Amino acid sequence: MRHALHGVWRRYRGLPSGAQVAVAVVIAVAVVAVAGARGGAPTATSRPTPATRPPAVTAPSASTTAPAPTAAPGSSPSTPAGSSPASPATSSTPGAAPSTCHARGSGLYVLPDPTCTPGATNPAVTQADIGSTICASGWTTTIRPPESYTEPLKYSQLAAYGEPGPVSTYEEDHLIPLELGGAPRDVRNLWPEPGAAPNPKDEVENAARHAVCDGALTLAAAQQAIATDWIALGRQLGVTTAAAPATGPTAAPPPAGSASPAPAPAATAGCSPTTPSGSCYRRGEYCSGAEHGTTGTDASGNAITCEDVNGTWRWE
Repeated sequence: MRHALHGVWRRYRGLPSGAQVAVAVVIAVAVVAVAGARGGAPTATSRPTPATRPPAVTAPSASTTAPAPTAAPGSSPSTPAGSSPASPATSSTPGAAPSTCHARGSGLYVLPDPTCTPGATNPAVTQADIGSTICASGWTTTIRPPESYTEPLKYSQLAAYGEPGPVSTYEEDHLIPLELGGAPRDVRNLWPEPGAAPNPKDEVENAARHAVCDGALTLAAAQQAIATDWIALGRQLGVTTAAAPATGPTAAPPPAGSASPAPAPAATAGCSPTTPSGSCYRRGEYCSGAEHGTTGTDASGNAITCEDVNGTWRWE
């Protein structure tokens, strides 16, 4: 077989070039024809079909929510009231479902939902620098956020609190006010407070700032007190006589036959000194720096003295 193939090759090489091409074409056609008949080799016009790939599976996209307002570029991060800067944020209202936050109280004496609005402080304000920050005239105007920031936030928080509006009858309030070192833009420190400014809480904020700047109250104590219950702080400072609201979402009516709360004693000619609103001081209320160590009288004529009680000055 080997000699026969060698002989064929010699004869092929002896052919003219044109004849060699013709023989090569004939052999190629014959090979293709035989392969096609057997079905074992691909033809010039057929190509292997690539394996079909399954369609790519994409992960379901998360529901899109509007981003919560964030602090201004370059501003210090705020701290939840009563916690250290390393503590995690408690919560925030933007993105919350409608009517998931519940204020406590009624009328103008309302406390925000402590879960939605726990309060947050500005770490740039400390007890050591109150003289150049909250106690300096006009300082709060340098950090107060613009209405373009607070107004959209008020709309979203009104929905979260389930408040009907109109929007103009609410103030987008800093629970810990700026004049007590509250965080300017933190949503945990902002809430839609019933009543356009000025309102009863504003008077409490002013009295608390005076108490801190006069040395009657520490900054941390004032921040914690106003974030927990600004109405109770107002009573201690002698600027409001409103009762504390119920702890539930709505105030429960008093039991049938129960006595009404006794009104706060009114100012009399015999009490001295008096609160900024003209009422008599009562035991346990804060006294100002100018009154440290002094003795006065309450509404009943009993002697009360401005004393240091565990770091805060109170009438006792």
